Parts: sequence; structure tokens; C-alpha cells
Amino acid sequence: MLCFFFGCKNHISNNNNTCNCKEIKNKYAKYFKIFICKDSIIAEVNKIKENSTEKNIARYILSAHNIKYPVRSVGITSTSYIGYIEKLNELPKIKMVDNISFYKNIKILELYKKGEIKEIGPPNMFNIELLLTQKPDIIFTYSLSEKDISYYNFLKDKNIKIVIVSEFLEEHPLGRAEWIKFFSVFFNKLDTANKIFNEIEKKYNLIKENIDINRKYSPKIFTEAPFNGIWYIPGGKSITAKLIDDAGGNYVFKNYTDRDVYMLNFEQVYSLCNSADIWINAGNNFTINQLLSIEPRIKQFKAFKHKKIYSPLKKIGTNGKSNEYFEQGAINPHLLLLDFYNIFNNNDSNLFYYIKLK
Repeated sequence: MLCFFFGCKNHISNNNNTCNCKEIKNKYAKYFKIFICKDSIIAEVNKIKENSTEKNIARYILSAHNIKYPVRSVGITSTSYIGYIEKLNELPKIKMVDNISFYKNIKILELYKKGEIKEIGPPNMFNIELLLTQKPDIIFTYSLSEKDISYYNFLKDKNIKIVIVSEFLEEHPLGRAEWIKFFSVFFNKLDTANKIFNEIEKKYNLIKENIDINRKYSPKIFTEAPFNGIWYIPGGKSITAKLIDDAGGNYVFKNYTDRDVYMLNFEQVYSLCNSADIWINAGNNFTINQLLSIEPRIKQFKAFKHKKIYSPLKKIGTNGKSNEYFEQGAINPHLLLLDFYNIFNNNDSNLFYYIKLK
């Protein structure tokens, strides 16, 4: 087992003794655990590296002698964390972001203009001087490799506290949304998070039940657009695949049985997708002509011929980089599910995040 820790005197421990603590059981999420102890809370992330078959764990001890909570100031390096923190009504505690151009949230932009939020740069390239000056209580970030882990251990020596978030590894949309509970313990709002999540779960399952009752057919669905000639396709156990299935679609890559992203060339994609009915998540392209300029051969697809192509660009920022879909989609899986259902049933007029390419 690989344990990621900054030393017991700091905020992550490799101590496996949680037998005197009560575990708060998750309903869907696989990659975090919460333990309520006598004088502390332990928040555990049980997969901190995306491309690893090893079990790798980080434990964050929230107590008077470790991470003091509720935290007063945090940094974030992913726009997807916005949705969780906003639901908990804690946006003013965000004092640092990676790159403000990726953020669309009005409150975040206002705080940045007032000088209350600073840019720290992306993971592995943090502005160390700024971090040492501003001293946020914690930084929520992610890890993709051993290099990231090494860098975070380097920051430990400078008493910069890193909290790794792995919500993007979940396979179920509700599992990803359930990470609001993980965020909540740092703000001492677990009860609030439970109520919020229960309401999200209720909405999602009610929509799914109605879809199951009214399902008449299952259109064939494929996703993504090529980048430098390669299609990066979510596997059959991905959140995208689960949303498609729950919305009544038939994902053409469902037999790619991992959660992982598969790198395919045009010929491989065409063999499975040429007869698909609908194309979703077609990149950052607003028009069909933009797609054609990337790959002219897509005109051979049935979905192209019938102009059934969609992307989540309805709430994109004016700079073309920020997008409310990335900030709020993780915490609002019921809205993603509803969009998919409406797309699959030829109802383009009431989409929340998606647009139809023209």
C-alpha cells in the first residue's frame, strides 16, 4: 500500500487506526471516507493518483492540533470545486485560484476584482512566494501522477497544507456529487452537506424513474471530438456512460469496460459511431463548420447528416474559457441527466447546459 502523508505532526497521517471512530457511510462515492472520532474528524481519500493500480491513501486529520476547522481560507485549483463550496455557502473563504480566466462564477470574479482572491498558478507550478505570504489554511487540488505527489510533499516542508480531491475518478454521477460531504467537513458543515446531497439524490432518482417509465426507445450515442487526430473517449464505466444509460441512451462505447479514457483514431471511432443517432460533448465548438475544420470526414456520420450534435456551451463565459458547466455540473447531476433525456427525445428548447450545433 502506498500512503501519501506529510508527517504525523502535520495534517495527513498514515495511521490506520480508525477503530475508535465512526465511519459515515457513503451511498455512491467510492473514493473518500469520513470518520467521526472523539476529538477529531478524519477525511480519507483512498485513491490520490489517477493512473495507478496501487491502493494509495491520504488521511486528513481535522482537530485542534492538525487542520483546525472550520477553515478560514482556502485555495482551489479546479473550477469543479466551486459548485460544492457554493452549495455550502462558503465562497468568501476562497482566497486563491489557479487561473481566474477559467472561472465564471460572479461572486468569485467580484472577489478577484476586489483583490480578495489571488492567482497561485496550476498544480506543480504554484507561486510559492504568494502561498507563504498569504498562508491559506488548505489548498484543495488534484493529483494525476507521482510527480504531483512529490511536489506536494515538497510543499509540506514549507508548511503549505494540501488536500487532494479525487471526485473526477467516480463512476456514478451521484458519487461525484456526494463529494460535497468531503468538502463539508473542512467547513464543519457535514449536516448541511447531507441535507443538500439527499435533495440532489432525490431529484436525480425521480427523473430517472420517470425516464424508465416513459422510455420508448434507446438512441445510439457517441461522444467527444478529435484533438490532433485523436479521440479521447470515456469508457463504459465513466460518469458520461452512466448518465447516457440513465437518460435512456445506448452508449456505443459501453463495452469499453473501464472508467478510463481511451485514445482512438478516426477509423476506430467511425467503425462504431457512423450509425449513431446523436453526438454529444463535441468539444468547444459552437458550429458544425468548426467541427468540419477539425475533421472533414465527420460528414460521414449519421448524427452529422441529421444535425444531431450537442455540446455543453450554453453557459460559457465571454472569454471562451470559463464555463458554468464545469463549475456546477458535478454538483447538479440531475440537471445533466435532464439535459441528456431531452436531447435523446428531440426536445432542444429546454436544455440547461447544452446547445445544439448549427
